[in-house]
Amino acid sequence: NRHTVWLTDETWSKVKDHYRTDNCSTQNEYIEKAIQFYSGYLDTEQADNYLPRVLSDVVEGKLSALGSRIGLAAVKKLRKPVNDALEKSARFHPPADIYELAEYAEEILSLCNSMGEGWLLTAEMVELIRSGCPNVVCTQPFACLPNHVVGKATIKELRRRYPESNIVAVDYDPGASEVNQLNRIKLMIAVAKANLAEKEAEARAARDAARDGAPEDPEPVAETVEVETTEVAE
Repeated sequence: NRHTVWLTDETWSKVKDHYRTDNCSTQNEYIEKAIQFYSGYLDTEQADNYLPRVLSDVVEGKLSALGSRIGLAAVKKLRKPVNDALEKSARFHPPADIYELAEYAEEILSLCNSMGEGWLLTAEMVELIRSGCPNVVCTQPFACLPNHVVGKATIKELRRRYPESNIVAVDYDPGASEVNQLNRIKLMIAVAKANLAEKEAEARAARDAARDGAPEDPEPVAETVEVETTEVAE
């Protein structure tokens, strides 16, 4: 349908200057798109269809981040009574919050690793080691690819940063042998017992030295660890 539209000379000059810039084949097409854009701007329900895509993505990202922070603040408030009780305890300590965990993980890998459990898996292993629990079993179900990145791939660096760590990765795939899985866990436990025995010997020697007033060498600890395992064919 044909319609008559009256425009000022200044407005018509803008149409002639910009319609090719917008890749419009005709000036009428440019005018129609301009009217649709402004109508969508006035209609709040359809504003996202006419706002620049970059601006829309930025707004959505800001709202998502704000929602995440509000959720974290709500969880922190719910956990506060428990954390307060743990802080007063002589035997227990409160867990690290999500921001502290992020600092742990950021030293080892990028926080952009968000697939699966993401960087939180690495952060939890660091938290265990730093809190006095260096013996960690990192389980990997059904050839989980994210675990290869944030789990297995970080073990070498964790051992370098924390020499006292004793970490073992165990695969739980349909074709994996249960006997081999148990053997790996038994080996980890045997190493943990040997490390514990060495620490106890050092602590005992320190106590004896403090009591007698003379330094003594710690009791010898076996350097090799014997583990009863069973070999099976995969």
